[in-house]
Parts: sequence; C-alpha cells; structure tokens
Amino acid sequence: MKIYTKTGDAGDTGLFGGGRVQKDDPRVESYGDVDELNAVLGMARAIESMPRIDEVLVPIQRDLESLLVPDRALGNNQLGRYVLVANAKDVVEQRQVETGDAIDGGLRIIKSGLSAQDRVIVNGIQRAIPGSTVKPVDAPAATSAAAPAVPAAGKDKP
Repeated sequence: MKIYTKTGDAGDTGLFGGGRVQKDDPRVESYGDVDELNAVLGMARAIESMPRIDEVLVPIQRDLESLLVPDRALGNNQLGRYVLVANAKDVVEQRQVETGDAIDGGLRIIKSGLSAQDRVIVNGIQRAIPGSTVKPVDAPAATSAAAPAVPAAGKDKP
C-alpha cells in the first residue's frame, strides 16, 4: 500500500515540534532508535512476571521521553533553575525548569517547564535579556539541544 502526502520528497523529513532536516540527519535515526528501545521495554513489561519489573523499567521509559538541554544554557535564581527561550515573536522569556540527571556530553534532563517546541537560548546568554528581541539561529541537535540567539540589530539594547 502506498501513502501519498503530496509534499514531494526532496530528501528531507519533518521533525516533531516543527522544522525539516535531511533524512540522513542523526536526529532521524536517533528518534527511531528511541522508539525501538521504548517498544522493547514495553514488551518486557508486558511479558515479564517479576513483581518489581515496573520499578526498574518505568523510570527508564520516562527518561527516554525527556528533553535535554546543554548545562551551559541553565541559570540559577532564588526559584531554582531556569532557561532563556525565544518565543514566537523572538522575544526572550525566562522559564523555570525542573532538572534531572546530567548526561554525558554536557547535557541535562529537563523534567518539566519546557516543551519540544521551545527554542532554548544556548549561545549569547549574556546578551539575551528577558523582554529583549533576538535573532535565533538554529543549531544542530547533535551539538546542542537548542537554538542560540543574538540581539536583533537596533532593538532593545541594554
């Protein structure tokens, strides 16, 4: 059976949360790997009769669905940890987040406070002041999990 999307195939594919990348992008393969691992863990939970299997596997499955951001994108204030994001109008907002464990490569699990659609500011944090306008620049997910930003020319200079 063939499925027609009427979008053509220029060698790219859409990502969850928006954006398009080449089909050989590492994110495409990693999404498939995560889905496959999640299915295996779900199958193990379904067929295993060990009483404590869910205590071990459920946290692993939750971590598979976690968002990751570079540690350098996190700040601290009296309320806890936060990140700066560029909203739909490219205005900087501060978001309080609940963090989890650190992952190899300088990444940190974000348990709550962000969505997959949020554009986290990683580079230029010193110039990204909440309420100011920035020009986000997408960064590859392999090197960082979010978008760096620079101040917009002539707008909201500190």
